Formats: sequence, structure tokens, C-alpha cells
Amino acid sequence: MKLGKEGYEMVVMDRGMSSIENIKMLKSLGIKVICGLRKNNKLIDIIKGIRREEIYRRENRVELKSGSVYIKGIKDLGGEIIIVYNPQLEIYRNEQAFEKGIDIRDRLYGYSLIYHDTDLVIEEVVKRYYDKDIIERAFKQMKGVIGIRPVRVWLREHIENHFRICYLAYAILSYINYKLEGTGISGKESLEILKQGYKVRLVDKSSKDGWDLWVPLEPKGKEILKKLGVVYKT
Repeated sequence: MKLGKEGYEMVVMDRGMSSIENIKMLKSLGIKVICGLRKNNKLIDIIKGIRREEIYRRENRVELKSGSVYIKGIKDLGGEIIIVYNPQLEIYRNEQAFEKGIDIRDRLYGYSLIYHDTDLVIEEVVKRYYDKDIIERAFKQMKGVIGIRPVRVWLREHIENHFRICYLAYAILSYINYKLEGTGISGKESLEILKQGYKVRLVDKSSKDGWDLWVPLEPKGKEILKKLGVVYKT
């Protein structure tokens, strides 16, 4: 309900969140939807009703950042169901099944379904649906590399400050990824490499004399700092 009050015109949902009830609710709010669909008996019959050579054609190909898929739309549910065929995924899943001794007949590996009721052409719908993976990868990195953990604070101000720090950290990580584009090194890998260089302060307890010991960076680490515009001195 809040989505309608906030003025959202369209929502993109993963199949884990989509349901007939959710689609109807969004329609009642006047919000367009693009969502993945879980395969049920009716949808499986729709997929089986499409011959491979009918969808696996050059004119049905859509180029995504992760590769190519082939699509065909069918009007249904007050909108359009798009059958998506990914031949690379089919081969990969078949090979996994063979290794586990699974019978691949009627498995429909490589096929997925997207529903929408927008005015967009289906090629654009498919691209928008798969673009959500960018956001999912962002949150995966925030939970992994940046280390978002269960927030053990209760005051609103503390919670907001915690997430400000996390988003700032992700912004820095995204910037590192951008600056290292073309090097074959990800932001996550660069942080691991840069950890190898550090300074240790040693102090003699009896004389109180102290000195610094540097553990220098490897050449790859120095190259990363150069790409980031950071002056490295020892």
C-alpha cells in the first residue's frame, strides 16, 4: 500500500517475491509489474507447448550483460508471460545433473518465465528484469566484503548511522572497481592484496626504545595504488 502512496509506477520483483496475490495487489494500486514466475503445472505446460526451434531463433535473441537469451511472449494473466530460454544455462545444468546421475527428461533446464503488464517491448522487459541482478550483487557484496551483520543497536539514529557507514563503504568499493576496470582485479581482490602491506611498531619494554618495521607491498599492490591515484611511500 505504501508503494502506491509513494508514487511508484512500476515494480521489478524476483520470482521469490512474486505471486498472483501480489500481482493483483499491485494492479489495484495502479502499479505496473515485471516479475519472475515460479513454474507450476500450468506454466510448465506453456513451456512444453513451445517447440525449441520456435524460440531458439536469431530474431528472438536478447543480449544481456551476462550473455544471450532467447524469448517468446504469450498474452496471459492480464499481461504477458515471457518464456526465456538460456542455452548456456541448460548445458551447465544438464552437466550437473549427469554428474549426480539425475534423469534430465522433463527437467526444463534453461527455461524461466517473466510476467509483465507494462507497455514496454518484451526485449526491454527482459533487460530490466535481469538488471535487478546488479542490485542483488551490490547487496551480496555489502553483506560479504563490507560485512553487514545483524544490527545489534536499537536506537533509530544508531541504525541509520550504521547503514550510512555501510553505504559509504560500498560507494568506495564501487569506485575501486571502476578505477581497476580492465586490470582483471576486482575491488574485493584488491583489498586482499593491499592487506599484505602494513607497518608494525616494535617497542623494547626495558629500554623503551622503539622502531618501525615495514612489510612492503608486492608489485601488484603498488600497481593497484597507482591505478587508484594513491602515493605509496615506505
